[in-house]
Amino acid sequence: MATIQEASREMAKAVMIAETPIKTIIHLDNGGKIEFTDPREAIEYVKKLEPSDVSIRWLRSKGIEWGENI
Repeated sequence: MATIQEASREMAKAVMIAETPIKTIIHLDNGGKIEFTDPREAIEYVKKLEPSDVSIRWLRSKGIEWGENI
């Protein structure tokens, strides 16, 4: 569940993804910031964003190739 008001996903790209033991924080190029406490929800959210180097690398680190089940 997003703990901060959901930003518009339309044409948004992830510019930074930070992970702590408690949450995943996704910073968007439109200035938005989304926090997730469930890593699975963070993965699903990132899959719906416009692709960026950051999001593709982060998904790969989770064992998901870009385009796989997206």
